[in-house]
Amino acid sequence: MRIGRKIAISFLVLLLCIVVVGCGNGTENGNTPVPPPPVETNEPETIDFASGIDEQKINWYGRTEYSVNTKSVYVNNTASGFEVKFNGTQLKVTFRSRTVQEGFMDMDPDNARTYLGVSVDGGEYKRISIARGQKVTMPVAAKLAEGEHTVTVRKSTEAQVCSLEVFELAADGKFLPPPVKPAVKLEFYGDSITAGMNAMKAEDESGGKELRTSEQQDGLGTYAFYAAQQMQAQANMFCVSGQRLSHYGAGGDTIPSLAKYTSPAGGAEWDFERYRADAVIINLGTNDVIAYGAQANFRTTLKKEYKEFVEYLRARYGDVPVIVVYGVYKYRNVLEYNSLFAEAVTEINTALGNVYGVELSPTASAHPTRAEASAYGEVLATRLTEILAA
Repeated sequence: MRIGRKIAISFLVLLLCIVVVGCGNGTENGNTPVPPPPVETNEPETIDFASGIDEQKINWYGRTEYSVNTKSVYVNNTASGFEVKFNGTQLKVTFRSRTVQEGFMDMDPDNARTYLGVSVDGGEYKRISIARGQKVTMPVAAKLAEGEHTVTVRKSTEAQVCSLEVFELAADGKFLPPPVKPAVKLEFYGDSITAGMNAMKAEDESGGKELRTSEQQDGLGTYAFYAAQQMQAQANMFCVSGQRLSHYGAGGDTIPSLAKYTSPAGGAEWDFERYRADAVIINLGTNDVIAYGAQANFRTTLKKEYKEFVEYLRARYGDVPVIVVYGVYKYRNVLEYNSLFAEAVTEINTALGNVYGVELSPTASAHPTRAEASAYGEVLATRLTEILAA
């Protein structure tokens, strides 16, 4: 009797377990359906700026400015731009480029287009151009292999030639978190040499014919950009062709007077906290020599205002290294003044400390070609690396 009773109880428990397991299959707590796992999709995605600048999915480079009125991001400065990562095969961007200063540097108005450099997955920058006028949506990268890609777009022409607005980025797949930005931050102030004027000229024995066109300008083919690339550093470039360090009583803008703005073409005042430079490189004075070198007080004024500009930057960045670059431009009496820049460096370093000079060899003719600029960039990168490591 007792044995039979135990068998019967065991049978009932087993049956109950079977029923419970059967009822619980595909449910949670026996009565709530368990949702299936989410299916990963790679639907096309678009980023616009209706609600402000996007810094979660986009790396911005250079001094950029968001416009509440146009719901766009201005990337006017030389080498400024953006970087995104996405899963797909193409990226389209909606731009608008407009004239900033008609007839700037006597540039041919029919050829004053905005030129951009586009790098895919860390490759060489390829040039594309945008005509001035209305908004245009264009592919900056297309027919890529299916998968993850990083696309970087940088402005090759300077701020005073044409503006550049970014309204929308559209990928045929999902945007991903962008790459980590380089840790080292460099900041460059300069004139046409830093802006890449005539960098695209033919590299023949005479240095090539120089033309006043944005087609010949390449801010991504300068000593500044090459040095930053070699160092794997960020580079904020603030430069204007023909611009000076001082006005020598003649009035007009100078790079030090414009440095407080987002771009030399104007805009809002720049917040220096947005980009804390680790080193500042200044290549100014060439146009000062050309225009005012014959003045009696020229040497004294240039050295005085160089020192004041260094003090201005130090007030914003602290005791960062400041490097004065000179010696590149081969024109008239500019090369005769290399001793002046060397004197200025010595005197400013004595007064403020942590100021260095880098003298580069003269170009074959006036502005450097990209090949010459690449060699200059290597020299500067080597010296900067030594200074930052000290």
